[in-house]
This record gives sequence, structure tokens and C-alpha cells, in this order.
Amino acid sequence: MITVPTLLNLGIPPAMLLGTNKSISTVGSLPAVIRYAKAGLLPSLTPRLWISLIALSLVLASLGAILSQHEAVLTRLGIAIPFLLLGVMAFMLKRWFWDEKQKKAAATLDGADLDPYPERKIKDPRAIAGIGAVAFYDGLFGPGTGTFFLNIFESLGIKTITAN
Repeated sequence: MITVPTLLNLGIPPAMLLGTNKSISTVGSLPAVIRYAKAGLLPSLTPRLWISLIALSLVLASLGAILSQHEAVLTRLGIAIPFLLLGVMAFMLKRWFWDEKQKKAAATLDGADLDPYPERKIKDPRAIAGIGAVAFYDGLFGPGTGTFFLNIFESLGIKTITAN
């Protein structure tokens, strides 16, 4: 949320701005996933479901990234970025300040709150649609993706630490 406006104010073209932001988020997310996996905090899903979710996310994020490179989208994206960022910021502020009950129910790192059956919830068609939509958004634009994923998983009843 800081990188995009900063690069935008420096006059960086939208394609380079989005690529830089995506590189930064990828480099930052990979160590977090490894840490959670080592700590046993990732949901226990079957390998088939993991592969399916990764494939779905990869395909839809790639489609979003391809779409973001079209000239018609790029010319409008430069104008839309500030408004998209304001929308993401409004969503995050709502989540942080008005969804206080969910925030208070945030999990600890001890793993005691892990849902023993997250697979049923993640297989829900609404969850699959939400994951796909967020993956597409991530490829197209990106900022706020982690918060959107957390919101989907928490709405399914998967605690923050498991969803995160």
C-alpha cells in the first residue's frame, strides 16, 4: 500500500509500477509461506486440493497480468490506480476498525485454533469463486490481496493465523 503510491508519484509507468509491486510482494510472501509451513500452521489440505488451488490462482493471476499489459488497460490504469488504492484502503480501514469482533477473535501462534476440517470450507463454490477473483485481481493490480484472502478465509470460519 506504500509502494504503489510512491512509485506513482515518481512518475513510474503503470506496467513497471505493477511489476515492481508484484516482485516485492512475491519476495515478501515466500518466506512467510515457508515459515508457516515449518510451524505447521498451514491448513491440512490434500495435495490434490493444494495443487488445484495453486493452479486456479496461477491461471487467473496470469490472465489478470496479461490483461493489465494491454494498451487500453494501461492507459486507463494510470488514471484508475489512485481510485483503486482508495478503494483498497477503505476496505482495509473497514476491516480494521469496524470488524472489531473478528479482530478480537484473532488466533495465536500455538496452532490450537487450527480448523480440523478446512477442506470442506475451502471446497465451497463461494470460496473457490472468491479465491479465483482475488487471484485475478492480484494479477491485474495487486495491492490488498492478502487482506482480501484473509477476509475470504475468515468468512469461512478459518481463523486468522490459519488463513494468514
